[in-house]
Amino acid sequence: EAERHVRTDYPNGEVAYFEGTREAERHVRTDFPDGTIRLFKGGRGAERLARTVNPDGVVAHFEGARAAESLVRVELRGGEIAYFEGAKGAERHVRTEYPNGMVAHFVGERGAETL
Repeated sequence: EAERHVRTDYPNGEVAYFEGTREAERHVRTDFPDGTIRLFKGGRGAERLARTVNPDGVVAHFEGARAAESLVRVELRGGEIAYFEGAKGAERHVRTEYPNGMVAHFVGERGAETL
């Protein structure tokens, strides 16, 4: 098998992982020293952030093109799921679904959302 790039270890402790054939390797994951994991989707040169898994178990999901990924959903440890709308950097909290079936809806601009 031809040599291919599978991993990069950075001095700050980050580790980036790559998949794919030689000359077509794509970035799929970065592990951070604090336990945070970032997962990426997309072909080489077009990888985009798809999900972040935090050490406390909170999982954030992102959508959008590379460098324009916006937060769309956060899965909290207690089973709540928070939903967001808006462009990258301007996402606002629009709804939270609770394990008991309750749904809270929010209105307002980012940072000023209210029930």
